[in-house]
Amino acid sequence: MPEPVIENIEASLLTTLNTITTDNGFYHSLSWYRAARIDFLDKAPNEFVGIIRNTDAALAVEPGTLTSEWEQNFELEVILPEDNTSRAANRVFSDIQKKINTDRTFQSGMLPGSHIDGYTLNSEASRVTIIVNFKVHYRTQFADPETAV
Repeated sequence: MPEPVIENIEASLLTTLNTITTDNGFYHSLSWYRAARIDFLDKAPNEFVGIIRNTDAALAVEPGTLTSEWEQNFELEVILPEDNTSRAANRVFSDIQKKINTDRTFQSGMLPGSHIDGYTLNSEASRVTIIVNFKVHYRTQFADPETAV
């Protein structure tokens, strides 16, 4: 059975973001994972670790008779080294923007209107993170979430 379109988009997002490395011309090398029941506290404090999360269920944007248009919100959260948060946050945000906005292979599964909404810094007792909000618009055949249109 084929995977749902949103699953393919999230898997493609993971692959795309994992190419953000200093060897590829970015400020930082980021290691990305999909959200799981782990807290990533076992990572070294000097590693940039990214977590991809679906924040809500996909919302129907424009239901039609032959197709359905959807919007899925993602949080792209990166754990920042504790000694360099402001500069690191600006650079990580720049790296993510650059990759998502220029990777034509990744963009091919999305509709116009997919965009980065900005970011916030989140300080917890154990770590500092940057959370980038990313909205993806996509279209499927009506009543067939496995077929992109």
